[in-house]
Amino acid sequence: MMVLVIVVEMMMMMMMMMMMTRMVLVLVLVLVRVRVLVLVMVMVMAMMDGHDDAYGDDTDEDDVDDDDDDDDDEDEEDEEDEDDEDEDDGNDDDDDADDDHKNDTNSRQTSKAPASCGAGSADKA
Repeated sequence: MMVLVIVVEMMMMMMMMMMMTRMVLVLVLVLVRVRVLVLVMVMVMAMMDGHDDAYGDDTDEDDVDDDDDDDDDEDEEDEEDEDDEDEDDGNDDDDDADDDHKNDTNSRQTSKAPASCGAGSADKA
């Protein structure tokens, strides 16, 4: 009786192994077919991509923004002009500080009247 159980188990194991190998073979075949289909689709897409120009679809991404290139050149020239203004004595930080200092002293001087003119000077003479 025990031998019969072992034989049946061995047969079931063999059948399962055969089923597994069949499943593996089927899976491999399916993957190979899918891979071949994907390769064929990629080749067709590549061939169709080359034929777009023949049908008049020759717009590239680079050709779309041709008008903006001129504006970029003008901006670069403006930046160069601004840099030239700052290069008076070679020290850009001092230029800004000097300008602020001049503005402060000019505002103080204009707010005061000089001592030589005005009503007080007429009294002294």
